[in-house]
Amino acid sequence: MLPENDQERKAIRLSNQWRVFPKATVALAKHIQRGGDKYCNGVPEWDRSKSPEDLESMMRHCFELVNGKEDEYTLAAIAWRAMAILENH
Repeated sequence: MLPENDQERKAIRLSNQWRVFPKATVALAKHIQRGGDKYCNGVPEWDRSKSPEDLESMMRHCFELVNGKEDEYTLAAIAWRAMAILENH
């Protein structure tokens, strides 16, 4: 995942996520915990067997968004699914 070369690895600033997107990072963390509570006995993990269709689920949440459901849960769900797609790429 990260480069083995020290210089290349250190050039990837993981802390930038929190600095650039502080509210989104907190919303995503809360969304992950809600999913852990619902699907993984309170453990904030990703049970891929319970969420196999990331693109379809993200599009459903996008549809909810454009139809007026502009709440933190919906926005975090879209972000989570986008990250899941990127993670699986």
